[in-house]
Amino acid sequence: GKLSPLARNIASIGKRTAKNLMVLETIEGYASLLENVLKFPSEVACSKAVTEIPSKLKEEWQWHLFDVIADSTYLNRSLRSYGFLDKVERQWNHTQTESFGAVTDPDETFLYSIWEEQKYIEMANTRKRREEEELKDRTNQPRGTWEEVYRSAKRVDRSKNDLHERDDGELERTAQPLCIYEPYFGEGTWPFLHRTSLYRGLGLSTKGRRPGTDDVDASSRLPLLNNPYYRDALGEYGALFAIANRIDRIHKNAWIGFQ
Repeated sequence: GKLSPLARNIASIGKRTAKNLMVLETIEGYASLLENVLKFPSEVACSKAVTEIPSKLKEEWQWHLFDVIADSTYLNRSLRSYGFLDKVERQWNHTQTESFGAVTDPDETFLYSIWEEQKYIEMANTRKRREEEELKDRTNQPRGTWEEVYRSAKRVDRSKNDLHERDDGELERTAQPLCIYEPYFGEGTWPFLHRTSLYRGLGLSTKGRRPGTDDVDASSRLPLLNNPYYRDALGEYGALFAIANRIDRIHKNAWIGFQ
């Protein structure tokens, strides 16, 4: 059977209530959020309080604003569809015209041949340039005497790797069975370090290393020591780990002794 007028009235009220659900809470909550978050400059007029919002805006959603957005979206989609169909139709008509025996213009054939010739020339030049670069790397270049080669290699080795010993340190430590490492941090500890060949400094920081000495840079061997927290927490153990992390090229051992 049919619904009674009372049932229709109740259904209409329920539909209206569901359609405008949570309007008051949402509007007031959003307005309070903007009021507490946004900080307007002095030349801007302050917004009204939440209580001054018109009751009409807090009773129902402004559905007509959403309808305008939906209509514009549908319109833009329709325009894009029509534009795509026009493009496909023009391409189809052009293809059909060519398939029905359209004669090719001699100028187009001439331009195509020029383009092919230019492409072939560029490919040949690229291939020739690559071959010349490869042959250049293979040509014999004067290297000088063995002494010059040795001195040049030694100079490059020192400039690239500052962890290696200097000449005096290398000669003094070559025949020694023992090396005592002295960890230190900062310039204030320099007077307490030994300067004989038996001892070797181990700086925990790159900036605080002694100039003109063959001290080891622990932070370069163990990058974890660049972090002040871990450097202070580990202390001398961090220096031990730095030596054990990379084998010394003179003593051929990870680490031998510590002071």
